[in-house]
Amino acid sequence: MESEGPVHLNEEGGPKNEPALSTTREDWNAVIEGALGRLQWANIKPLPKDELLDGVIHAMYQPSRWSLGVDENSLNEPTLRYLDNDRYAKDKAMVWSNMKAVLRLATEWITNDEFLGFWVRLLSHRGGSDADIDENSPGAKEKVREVFNKMATRTHLTFGTLCDKDHVLRWGCTFPHPEAFQFFWQTTGKNARKLKGPVEVSTRNDDHDYCAPIIALHCCFRDLFHRKRDDFARLPAADSLKKQFKAAITLVHETAHAFFQVAQGRPCDEPLVFPTDFAGEVGHSWENYMFGGQIHGAGLWCKNEIRLMITPWADHEARVCHSVFISPAWVQTWFRKSTWEKSTLIRSGELSVGVLLKDPVLTGVETKNDSRDEQGNQVIKLTLLEHGEEIFSHYHRSPPRATASVGNVRKPWSLPVGVEEEYLNIDEHIARFRNKDGLYSITYFEDGRFVTSLWQEGPKGFVRKIFDPQIDKEFGALNARWKVEKHQVPGLPPAS
Repeated sequence: MESEGPVHLNEEGGPKNEPALSTTREDWNAVIEGALGRLQWANIKPLPKDELLDGVIHAMYQPSRWSLGVDENSLNEPTLRYLDNDRYAKDKAMVWSNMKAVLRLATEWITNDEFLGFWVRLLSHRGGSDADIDENSPGAKEKVREVFNKMATRTHLTFGTLCDKDHVLRWGCTFPHPEAFQFFWQTTGKNARKLKGPVEVSTRNDDHDYCAPIIALHCCFRDLFHRKRDDFARLPAADSLKKQFKAAITLVHETAHAFFQVAQGRPCDEPLVFPTDFAGEVGHSWENYMFGGQIHGAGLWCKNEIRLMITPWADHEARVCHSVFISPAWVQTWFRKSTWEKSTLIRSGELSVGVLLKDPVLTGVETKNDSRDEQGNQVIKLTLLEHGEEIFSHYHRSPPRATASVGNVRKPWSLPVGVEEEYLNIDEHIARFRNKDGLYSITYFEDGRFVTSLWQEGPKGFVRKIFDPQIDKEFGALNARWKVEKHQVPGLPPAS
C-alpha cells in the first residue's frame, strides 16, 4: 500500500517563529514556483509520438484485467460488481488508451532483464528450492515470468481507494482477494457511516488456492485519463508527465505486493527483500531498488501544481528528512523509446540508482523540533535549498501525539463496554488482546477505522476480520482522549 510521502511542501504553517522568515503558504509556494521557473522545470515540450515508448503491454495490464471502479450498489450483495460492463465500454477504452504510455513503462519495469533482479530476489523469499536463487541462477528469470503470467489470469486492476474527502489519501492499495476489497469499501469513509451493524470477511490461514489480488489505484488517476484524446494531449505537458510517472510507479509498487502474494500462493507477511530495507514493505523496497528512495507527490493535484520528490527510505523516521525535487526532463527520459534501446539503464548514467540524491539541485528539508508549543504541537521547520544554499524557510505545526519508547505499551484509564484488556501502542493505534474459546483477537487501526481480527490457533484455522461501527466509535473517542491527555503508567514516562 502506498501513501503520501513525509514531506508536504505546500501545507499551512503556524505563527511566525523567526522574524526573518515568512511562514505563509502563499510565500512558500511562490518561492518554490520561482525556483522551478529559474531551473526551467515549470514546463517541458511533449515527446513527439515517434520518440515515445511504444513497446508491448504485459497481459496483466491489458483492458480485460481492468475496471473503472466499484459499483457501490453491490457493496451489501454477496459478490462485488465492478464498473466494467458494456455501459462503461467507451469510458474504459478512453482511460486505457490514454494510459498506454504508463502501462508500457510499467511493463518495462517488470519484464526488462536489467530490472528482473528485484523480482528474482522477491521470489527467493518463498523458500524451498528458490531460497538461494539470484538473478544469475539458471531458470530464475523464467520463474519470475511464470509468476507474472499467472498474475495475468488472477489479478484484477481498478480505481477508487478514496471513498470520500475525509479519508486519508492512498495512491494505491492491493488486496488479497475480492472479499477483502469489498470489506474495505464497506467499512471506509462514507460507506462505514451507513452501516447498521458489524460486517466481516473470513479467510482460511493456509488457503493456497485462493489468491486473486485486487490492485486499486487512486481515483485521481482515473480522472486524469478519463478524457478525450485531444483534451488529454492539451494538458500542461510537465504536470501531465509527472502525474503519468507517478501512476506508473504506483502501479508497479502495488504489482510488487500482488507478485509476492501470488508467488507465495496465499497472503502472508511481507519480508525484508534486502537486508538494508527499513521495513517489510515490498512496494517501497522496489522503489528503493529502482531509484534509491521513495518518489512521492506534493502540491495541488487538481490545479496542475503537482511536484515529484524523492526521499531516502532511511529519512522517513529520522529527525531530519530530505526530499529532492525531480526535474521533468529526468522523468521524460523514462518514457523515451531510445532510453530502452541502450545496453544499460540502471547501472550508469542519469538513470542510475540514487543519482537524484547525489548532487541535488532543489531540496526540501524537514526538521522536527524536540520542543512543543503551548498546545502540545510539534513545530517542524521546512527549509528549501537551491544548490545547497538556503533560499527560504517555513514553519509547520504537527498535531499532538502520544509517544513512548520503542516496544512499550500503555494502558488507558477507561475501556469500551465489554472489553477485557486494552493497550495504546506507540504508534497511536489501540489494540485489544484476549484468548477466548480458542480464538485470539486484536483490534487495531487500519485505513482510518478500528478493525478486529480473530483467528484460531493452528495452520488450518479461519481468520475473521470484523468492523463494528459501535466499537469503532468507542475506540475512536478513546484514541482522541489519549492524544490530548497525559496518562501516567507505572514504569513508563508520561505521554508528551
